[in-house]
Amino acid sequence: MYIGRFAPTPTGPLHFGSLLTAVASYADAKANQGKWLLRIDDIDSQRSKPAYIATILQQLEAYQLLPDAVIYQSARSADYADALQQLQAKGLTYFCQCSRQQLGKQRIYPQHCLKLALSGVNHHTRLHIASGTTVQFSDHIQGVVNQALDHSEGDMILKRREGIYNYPLAVVVDDHLDRISHVVRGADLLEHTPGQIWLGQQLYGQSVAHYAHIPLAMQGCQQKLSKQNQALPIAMQGPQISHNLQQVAAALQQAPLQPDTPARMLAQLVGQWSLQAIPASLTLAGIYT
Repeated sequence: MYIGRFAPTPTGPLHFGSLLTAVASYADAKANQGKWLLRIDDIDSQRSKPAYIATILQQLEAYQLLPDAVIYQSARSADYADALQQLQAKGLTYFCQCSRQQLGKQRIYPQHCLKLALSGVNHHTRLHIASGTTVQFSDHIQGVVNQALDHSEGDMILKRREGIYNYPLAVVVDDHLDRISHVVRGADLLEHTPGQIWLGQQLYGQSVAHYAHIPLAMQGCQQKLSKQNQALPIAMQGPQISHNLQQVAAALQQAPLQPDTPARMLAQLVGQWSLQAIPASLTLAGIYT
């Protein structure tokens, strides 16, 4: 059975880029008679705010993007701990004392702590990826991706020194527990997908079967729409809702939507949905605010 998901981080309200991903993942799930789950990625208690969770739920309801279930990462700490213990038992992790300031702008961690045999107290836990580890998969929009993980992803942090489980571990465990079969999400996560596939294979012998990474909506200066770039929250009432849904359809090169209630416009989109029509690019040509 098709099970998809939308997984926003509650560090701010949804903007147009978030809406693009929510609608695309919803439409693909419903066009395939599947389930669409909402997973609130609130594992980082330092950044996640209850007020933003409430706003996100209200925004989705305003657009009639109604999930079949709502899941909260914050309830899964025990599951992440179990997964980390499995990796440790396989000798795939090590502790790291390096701070972000010490590493500077180095994109790939140089494995300073790999052979130090540090304790787990006040240290990060990293996943060790052996030299020569490669992953290839076929993305339903972007095509074939082939990646050497030690040169692209490096030894990623799975648990931070302050005790917070990091996204790479949480997302793999979540997708397994939720039996996610298809992931439709933004192209900014495309480069991290091979690492997640590999981690899923180490933990469960398999990973999510199908990925589709949609191009990113951009704003001025060719920056992606994001909370960090102060993207505006999407409207929750009035004609702007139907306008936004029309913009989403146009951006993803779907057939035009006729203005109507949000529920009927989503039904239109699902009825004429074509994943193959979405452009195979990392960014969209237009500027969206």
